[in-house]
Amino acid sequence: MRCPFCESDDVEVVAPFAGQIITCQVRCRACNTYFEAIREEFESSTTSSADDR
Repeated sequence: MRCPFCESDDVEVVAPFAGQIITCQVRCRACNTYFEAIREEFESSTTSSADDR
């Protein structure tokens, strides 16, 4: 997972849930920006369903 603002990979999950059930709240340690990302358990299921098409 990378920060969408500074492209750093030094990020930490702050909250397991965010605005949507499939997202988590993440903080970038490099630029101290908070953002939402797709939770890892949903990333693999969305990738596999996209490959099935």
